[in-house]
Order: sequence, then structure tokens, then C-alpha cells
Amino acid sequence: MLDFIDFMAKYPKHPLAGNAQYWIGEAYWAQRDYRQALAEFEKVFEHGPGKTPDALLKIGLCHLRLTDLPRAQQAWQRVVSEYPKSESATMARSLIATHSAARR
Repeated sequence: MLDFIDFMAKYPKHPLAGNAQYWIGEAYWAQRDYRQALAEFEKVFEHGPGKTPDALLKIGLCHLRLTDLPRAQQAWQRVVSEYPKSESATMARSLIATHSAARR
């Protein structure tokens, strides 16, 4: 994770800055620090659309882990609406269906 943080500090405008920011979020996710992961995934949007669908999917998963299902579904719905052909949208549709059924 330190390599990605260092990269972001040195090259904040680099075309791969969004990818580096995404992987910082993934590192916190792997440590089960869902609040910090959420904050890091939200920073991905500042770097263009490249990793946005993936970040939105993970934002939803962070909200789910933090027991905020409505915000999780909102993030997943945004992936489906804004990036309908992405692999993340396919996963988001499945998560929406699974967690909608679980609420009944």
C-alpha cells in the first residue's frame, strides 16, 4: 500500500493515479478497515472514470459491511445506471437482487 501512496504523492496527475487510488482502497478493504476503504474508494472519482465502476461496486460493499444496506444498494444502482455494460454492473445487479431478496 505504501508504494501506491508514494506514487499518488509523486504523480497525482498521472493517467494511472485512479488505479493507484483504487488499490489503496483495496488494501484497506483487505485489512477489513471498511470506513477507511470507503474514504479511499471515494477518492477514485477525482481521477477520471477509469476505475469508477469498480470503486462504486466496492463502495457498496463497504456500506454493506458497515450495515448500511440502503447506501450499498444506492452505490450499486449507480454502477448499473452509469456503467451498464461494465463487469462491475453485472456484479452490482447480482448484489442488488441478492440483497433485495434478503430484505423480504
